Amino acid sequence: MDEGWRDVALGFIQQAHSQARAVTLTATEKTYSPAEVGRMTGTSKSGVHRRIEDGTIKALRVGTRWLITESEVARYRAYMMDGIAAMVVDEPFDE
Repeated sequence: MDEGWRDVALGFIQQAHSQARAVTLTATEKTYSPAEVGRMTGTSKSGVHRRIEDGTIKALRVGTRWLITESEVARYRAYMMDGIAAMVVDEPFDE
């Protein structure tokens, strides 16, 4: 991944600072509700809420809603797959 954007942003901020100007930087990433994440992972909405509460899924609370970023969904899916793989290795299927 190209990290050059950091240098560009830092240069812009430093220039604005030297001119006593304010700078606002924003970044966006697609977000999903717990119900959407549940459908994507085969988990119930309440199961996703439990994972948020226990810290397994990182989410941002906005008012009364929880938002889960696309990268967090990908991380959680990988976490789930690692758990499944570990179970298969620990207890392989009988032939």
